[in-house]
Amino acid sequence: MTDEERERSQKKFLITFAKNANVLLSAKTAKVHRSTVYEWLEKSEEFSILYHQAEMDANDAVRAEIDRRGRQGWLEPVYQGGAKVGTIRKYSDTLLVFLARSRMPEYRDASKLSIDAQVNATTTTKNAGEVLLDLRSASSAQLAALKQIALELKKNEQ
Repeated sequence: MTDEERERSQKKFLITFAKNANVLLSAKTAKVHRSTVYEWLEKSEEFSILYHQAEMDANDAVRAEIDRRGRQGWLEPVYQGGAKVGTIRKYSDTLLVFLARSRMPEYRDASKLSIDAQVNATTTTKNAGEVLLDLRSASSAQLAALKQIALELKKNEQ
């Protein structure tokens, strides 16, 4: 593939990917194998940046559709005796719940971190209090850091 062909394929892939967030379908549209896309991601910093921007665009489109279907709804035709007699506005409660969970920590499922009894026993011996954490608003990076701390504590106890 020449540089020109690669650039054309990458551009076509990125435009499609920004709309559908699907690597396989976007690769087919660009007439490349999906493994080629992953090679581009590994080898080209510029493509990697553009890929992640396209991914964010696709995510925004999904968020907009969740909002539209959850809050604005959509019109569905109503038939009676085989003839269309009107429309009814329908809403997606499920999508509205997902929207609420993504934006408001109080609607998220409670997360719980469990540390084995040895660590709890040591903590209880040193400190009679118990620490409870509400992790619903924690980011994945914060949860990963907390997991690492728990693993370190467990390792130190052994």
